[in-house]
Amino acid sequence: MDQSDHAILLRIDPWIFREEGLTLFEKMLANYVYSWTIQGKCCFVSDEWLAYKFGFSKQDIFTTLNLLQMKGYIKINRGFQGARSLSFVFSDIDDICEGVSGPDDIFNIND
Repeated sequence: MDQSDHAILLRIDPWIFREEGLTLFEKMLANYVYSWTIQGKCCFVSDEWLAYKFGFSKQDIFTTLNLLQMKGYIKINRGFQGARSLSFVFSDIDDICEGVSGPDDIFNIND
C-alpha cells in the first residue's frame, strides 16, 4: 500500500522535540494535540483517522495516546461516536475540552 497519499506536514514544536523520554512518534502525536490546544480548540479524532494520516496501525495510535496520557502530556475523553476528544495538559490552564458535548463534525478518512 502506497502511504504517500495520506502524509501530513507536521512541525514539531522545539520544546516538545527536546523532551527526553518520548519517542519520535510520541512527540508527533503530542505535538498534534498541542497544536489544537494552543488554538483554543478541542481535538476530536479517531484512532482510524490518526492511523491513516500518520501511516501507523490503529493499535499503535491507541497505545501511544494512552502512554502520553499516563505520562501526563494529554487528556483523553472517550465516547464521541467512534472518536474522542484530546487535549494537551497545561498545569495553569483548564482543560479546553471540559464540558464539550461532542464534535461539530468527526474527521472522515476521506478528508
